[in-house]
Amino acid sequence: MPKLPIKGRLLQLLEERGPQWDYELAGAIAREYAEVDGQYWYDTIRLSLADLFSSGLITEVEEALDPSKSYGLEKILFRFEVTDFGRQRMRDTGLAAGTRREAA
Repeated sequence: MPKLPIKGRLLQLLEERGPQWDYELAGAIAREYAEVDGQYWYDTIRLSLADLFSSGLITEVEEALDPSKSYGLEKILFRFEVTDFGRQRMRDTGLAAGTRREAA
C-alpha cells in the first residue's frame, strides 16, 4: 500500500500518540519515509505543521527554546495536538482509524 502524504501522516501521529513536539514528529516521519533526512526535511515538516495549524486542523499547546532539538539552531519549538475540527476532517477523509477506505 502506498504511503500517505506527510501531512496526513502527521495528523495520524498526533491522533494516535497525543500532543507531540515538532522535532518528535520530524523524527517519526524520518523513520517511516526513507527520503526524509536532514535539515531540509526538518524545515519542510515544520512548514507542513504550520500549514496544518493555520488550517485549524492542529493547535499549539506549548512552546520552548532548545537548540539541541533543532539542529543546533535557536528556533522556537512547538508542541501540537489535533483539534476537534481536525479529527472531524480526518474522519471525513478516511485518515482516522477505522474510517480508511481501500481503493476499489
